[in-house]
Amino acid sequence: MHRLLVGDPTIQVIDVLAGAPLARMAAAEHVAARGEIVADVATIDLLQQRSAVGVWRADETGQPVGVITHWPAITMDANPASASLPALPEALIRPWLLPAVWLQLQQSGEQYLAELRPAAALFVRFSGIDFEHDDAAARLDMYIRWVQQVLARHAGALIQLTTGDKGSYLYAAFGAPIASEDYAEQALAAALTLRTSPEQFAFITAVQIGLSAGLMRVGAYGSSTRRTYGVLGDETNLAARLMMMAAPGQVLVSARAAPLVEASFLLSALGEREFKGKAGVQMVYAALGVRSPTLRQLDALYHTAPLGRDPELAAIADALAQARHGRGALLRIEGEAGVGKSHLAAAAAHLASTRGFMLLFGACQSTGQQPYAALRAPLAALFELTPSAPIPIADQIEQVRAILAAIDSTWLVRLPLLGDLLGLPVPDNPTTAALDPRLRREAIGSLVVGLLHHFAARQPIFLLLEDIHWLDEADQVILLALCRALAEHPLVVCLLQRPVNRQEAPFFGELAALPGQVHLPLAELTASALAALLVQRLGGDVSPLVVELTYAQTQGNPFFAEELIDALREQGAIVQEEGIWAPARSLLQALHAANALERREDAWHLRATAPVTPGTLGLPDTVHGLVLARLDRLSEEARLTLKVASVIGRTFELRILAAAHPRALQATTLQQQIAELETRDFARLESPPPHASYLFKHSITQEAIYQTLLESQRQELHLAVAHTLETLAPDAVERLAHHYSQADVTQAGIRRRACTYLDAAAWRARRSYANETALAYFDRALALETRWEWLRGKVEVLHILGQRLQEEATLLVLDADPTADPAVVAELWAEFHEATSQFPAARADLEQALAHYAASGDRLNQARVLARMG
Repeated sequence: MHRLLVGDPTIQVIDVLAGAPLARMAAAEHVAARGEIVADVATIDLLQQRSAVGVWRADETGQPVGVITHWPAITMDANPASASLPALPEALIRPWLLPAVWLQLQQSGEQYLAELRPAAALFVRFSGIDFEHDDAAARLDMYIRWVQQVLARHAGALIQLTTGDKGSYLYAAFGAPIASEDYAEQALAAALTLRTSPEQFAFITAVQIGLSAGLMRVGAYGSSTRRTYGVLGDETNLAARLMMMAAPGQVLVSARAAPLVEASFLLSALGEREFKGKAGVQMVYAALGVRSPTLRQLDALYHTAPLGRDPELAAIADALAQARHGRGALLRIEGEAGVGKSHLAAAAAHLASTRGFMLLFGACQSTGQQPYAALRAPLAALFELTPSAPIPIADQIEQVRAILAAIDSTWLVRLPLLGDLLGLPVPDNPTTAALDPRLRREAIGSLVVGLLHHFAARQPIFLLLEDIHWLDEADQVILLALCRALAEHPLVVCLLQRPVNRQEAPFFGELAALPGQVHLPLAELTASALAALLVQRLGGDVSPLVVELTYAQTQGNPFFAEELIDALREQGAIVQEEGIWAPARSLLQALHAANALERREDAWHLRATAPVTPGTLGLPDTVHGLVLARLDRLSEEARLTLKVASVIGRTFELRILAAAHPRALQATTLQQQIAELETRDFARLESPPPHASYLFKHSITQEAIYQTLLESQRQELHLAVAHTLETLAPDAVERLAHHYSQADVTQAGIRRRACTYLDAAAWRARRSYANETALAYFDRALALETRWEWLRGKVEVLHILGQRLQEEATLLVLDADPTADPAVVAELWAEFHEATSQFPAARADLEQALAHYAASGDRLNQARVLARMG
């Protein structure tokens, strides 16, 4: 028998017995009936003549065990004196108790520790540790420490640990001793993490998990000399039985726990099961994975499956099947605005989730986007940083540090690079501080690829990136590196884009040239698919004439069709009669007057050459016009709110909308207006409170509404948004640069603020080696004001990009600026002349720079230039 001490002293240390006798006891226990005492041969031999065996049975390993019918009387003191126990120092006692239990004992004593409380019971069975091997203690200690850290992140506590060579198990509780409203969800989140151990615990095998939840009795129990904290109840027994029923790698959930977690997790009903000691049968569920924010966002936008996309869905299903077997895939969904790219991607995400993929989602914005912004949300999800439950910055950094260390402790040197990706202020270490911008970006790209490979090895990943035609340059480089490294990993990258000119955008040419990808160019819907879409949209059958009219006006573009049919319904041009949507009398009269109808098969149809125009229908002739026609049917206040939201962007945060709104609306009034916008299908909830944000249904909707604003109104609203961002998100320099530069920059104060943030955004992009982005910011800043530092930055970026004509032109402007540092300008000319093979001119430039540094007594730069001259 071995006695082991395991666990993190800052959480709780645990005294554990392990070895062959425990394994034999566990095997014998499975053949014992109620009230029986059974023992193996070795134990009976030790008892010698002091016990009697009634019958012999074979245990689950085939070894004989005896049912003991007589045993010697043993006299024990029922009330041992506790006064003889020595007093122990707190520093020695504290590691043996859970922190929450210790705190409660210090504050109110044991009297109120016991209570009835809703809680979740989680049982985890694991194998792979040979307790007769020398390193068993170290392996168990490392594994339990990791388990404790996982449980702590989810407000859980390890209550019990039992070991055995053929399978050990642990019992964890959630909701006690740490109270938590979402205790069941936290328990399942921990279970999904625990079912696949990190690479350093590759020796852990055959993890089986059971989860149940309900009212439990929590508190201390035991004798006066030994007491422990427990969470006991019927759900504890049920969770243990579910654990034994689970297959390796499976998490089973009880019927009582399922309603508590189904909003956030994907469950699969396995049918009814019988349980020992339980009357009747109970439904059992298997946990498939997290119903991620990705899926909730997509659910909010698309309640139904896409129509007319069966071939594309089949191709996506094949790619997912290959990825499940370790052959990653790149999916590119390409199509014009409104053709249904996002809808198809939502269906692909649903399909991936049902097949056990972890869903990660990122979206690109057309304006004000920070470097690495598209990858920030997916990576934050991997490190369990959720916008809906924000924690202090220091705690976020520590959480990321702990997860990174659990992956590979040697990766901690890369923590500052992860800070760049996640937008966390992690100071550079000597290694990362030595990286120039190009090497730093390459190192960040390598880190992203490594992280996704690591997490995909634990659970297949479906990464969805939307609107990559707006992808920032820094993200483009990383995305290309990732897509080139998919072949041997269970990872699917799904990219959504509008068609682009590959000659003008080399990134898309490189992306399209990658081998083995699945390219899904989306065309408009067929007439039959459009008919099904209208039935779905209107919630009832649709007459052929309505289908023909819609198809003639939209050519099968789904978004255009939805806007058109909504407009026709809202203005009463189509009505439902006897369950069928058909043209109203006024629309029929207009079509007759235009000679657009013909009678076939006892029904009106649109003539093939009918001269039907949007004017015939009383509607605008563009999709933007349709959006605005629907906008006009909103209340005046709701229209204004929607216009303010359009200035913020396609995604708009509720708190920024409230603060920037010119009417300073009450919270209840604003919520009512948002509810109206959701009902009319203009916007949907993207992120839940406390920091709620909403998403325009389509970028076309946001663009059309924004275009209705007069220039003076845009400037006023952009300024209000900028002032709000300075208070609520002062580090969002790219967004601040965008909004201030769109305000009235003829005013000196506003122009200064615009220049401040354009400067910060330009240099941030430069540090991220996002050179095209940096160039755009420098140009926007120089359009407002000439500063030699910006001209210098622009020259440096143009030099990196190899744009020699523009570089020379900018150098000439810089040469003429009297405020410019002549030594710096001379060195920039030297780089240009060297790049264009004008070596004598380059040397002359360096000699000029050297003279300027000598005149100012700058010895450090003199030495640097001399070293450059050789």
